[in-house]
Amino acid sequence: MDSDKGEKKELPHIGGSVPEAVKRILDVLHQAGYPAYLVGGCVRDCLLEKTPHDWDICTDAPIGQIRPLFKEKGYSVAPTGLKHGTLTVIDGKRPYEITVFRKSKNTPSPQEDPLLEDLGLRDFTLNSIAWSENGGLIDPYHGSEDLAKGILRCAGSAQERMAEDPLRILRALRFSAHFGFEIDAGLQAVIHRDFPLLENVAVERITSELYRFMHAPANRIAALLRAYSDVFCFIMPELKPMLGFDQHNPHHVYDVWEHTLRAMEACKVDDVVLRFTVLFHDTGKPHVFTMDNQGIGHFYGHGEESCRICARVMKRLRFDSKTASEVYTLVEVHDARVEVQPRSIRRWLNRIGLEQFERLLKMKRCDAAGQNPAYWPERKAYVDSLEAGLKEVLAQDACFCMKDLAVKGSDLIALGYEKGAVLGKCLQRLLDEVIDEKLPNDRDVLLSRALSWLSLDSRLD
Repeated sequence: MDSDKGEKKELPHIGGSVPEAVKRILDVLHQAGYPAYLVGGCVRDCLLEKTPHDWDICTDAPIGQIRPLFKEKGYSVAPTGLKHGTLTVIDGKRPYEITVFRKSKNTPSPQEDPLLEDLGLRDFTLNSIAWSENGGLIDPYHGSEDLAKGILRCAGSAQERMAEDPLRILRALRFSAHFGFEIDAGLQAVIHRDFPLLENVAVERITSELYRFMHAPANRIAALLRAYSDVFCFIMPELKPMLGFDQHNPHHVYDVWEHTLRAMEACKVDDVVLRFTVLFHDTGKPHVFTMDNQGIGHFYGHGEESCRICARVMKRLRFDSKTASEVYTLVEVHDARVEVQPRSIRRWLNRIGLEQFERLLKMKRCDAAGQNPAYWPERKAYVDSLEAGLKEVLAQDACFCMKDLAVKGSDLIALGYEKGAVLGKCLQRLLDEVIDEKLPNDRDVLLSRALSWLSLDSRLD
């Protein structure tokens, strides 16, 4: 680390990017005699010419002085993290965090600059940059140079930074994935050596990083899964059996793990449900593998087994219930044969809904992209036909779920049905016949058919 703040660089586009509300908050602190700076991600994003999501402010003002100072100016102040030296100032409806400079647990030198000490305790050089309107850019770890070169490095010792908070191991992979930066060789070595420290990190924090990692470009996700499989298999040991598992099948020229990564590369849409589906879809293959007399490998029931494994992982890592349910539903049916017929498509729409069916088609395309390239034209044509069939069904405004049925339970009650199982069976039977094109979705026709069943309850079983 340099002993001083380095050359101050005036970057007009940084100042021009700062909202007036943020400048007003900085001015309140400055006018009270306290140094204040923008720090971390917001400065980084400005240098990358991206719009920051948050504007984080650091100061050496005592935490007990900040609240009355802003209350006096008419601001609302929320004590969101007092034990961490953080509170939130509200300007209009927008919250802005103000944090007191971080301090080392070791006794600092009296000559230590509080800002430099704070920046030295941050994770990566690209986040160890500060800015103020009067002082310009303060960049003691040359983070702006690393940004320009596309390198992810730690501020100071990589070993110390990762040990302070092992979640930074996953943050490093996430930053590399999102920004496309190469991870510094020293940091790479520490990650591969110290990833077991993640055992001490709360699963909720790990899962949050996994979500954010899965929003990166697909090719970078796949590349980092490949390069850091040891890290991801530590978090999710259920992935490990896929590594190097030969499929012994002419449809596959890659082992199960490499097939998964190739499928991930093809998953261009930014949809975490779809991407987690790709990650888990073949986890069951090593567990159900059989080989026939011709030496061909088979994986009967691998969708169901993968679903069980996926559900176990997501429960352990405390994924939100909606995401988990959508993922393991798709994992279970990813290999199912969908016939290229309107009736079959309507059946699938009824079973899993439009959004999930669209994901299923994307999943099939990704899955095919990771298989033997010789079969790609055939597989692509199949998915193309399914997508065309879906468009046709949707263009017809076809009925494929109960809410689209032209009659409701109240209509059947008016005919003489009673609330209960028979009423539900009647509605389901009507929907089935509409889906199968045995009946049109016409109110009068459906009421007539329901009336004919009214005295024949057994016909509904």
